Amino acid sequence: MDNIALQGNAVGITFSASSGDSGSAECGTSFFGLGGSTGVAAPASGPHFVANGGTTFTVNSNGSYDSETAWDDSGGGVSTVFAEPSYQDSVGGSASTSGRNVPDLAFAANPTPGDSLYFDGSWDGPIGGTSWSSPIFSALQTQTNQRDGSKAGFVNPRIYTAYGKYGYTIFHDVTSGNNGAYSAGTGYDNVTGIGSAKGFAFSGDE
Repeated sequence: MDNIALQGNAVGITFSASSGDSGSAECGTSFFGLGGSTGVAAPASGPHFVANGGTTFTVNSNGSYDSETAWDDSGGGVSTVFAEPSYQDSVGGSASTSGRNVPDLAFAANPTPGDSLYFDGSWDGPIGGTSWSSPIFSALQTQTNQRDGSKAGFVNPRIYTAYGKYGYTIFHDVTSGNNGAYSAGTGYDNVTGIGSAKGFAFSGDE
């Protein structure tokens, strides 16, 4: 899968993947009888995918951003297959300096309260999970591509470079909650990654 992503990156395709909905135990015994209590989901653990974790997201009465905490089912941890990519070398706060750390970012995923969708003439929901947070990132990246008039392709190094340069002027730092083995904290962590992106600021419109 990562080789496919590498080829796609070369022609401008950005790949986004969900970090999983089993917390830090993506390779736990409930998955096809596999042993072990911790593990990360594929293909999110591939270094050429943007791995997206999940948060519990709240808004103010006027609909503006209020706060986020780590969703306890948000997948995250360290890959034993892929080495730490160079773009994570100096991130700080990661659980490993040898393996690929998951996730990179995180967006709303907790199905309580969740999000609604309008389909076939009526509202439905709530929906959630990291299968929702990953498309949120994809939508943001698509809008950024439209604004730039170009295909971004492999954006992972750019995300971490932007984090190093602008910090939490363009991201929200998610500092509370855990996914089992890992806890959210100041800066990067293996539950919410860097955090969630501030849409317009992240894409360079502010």
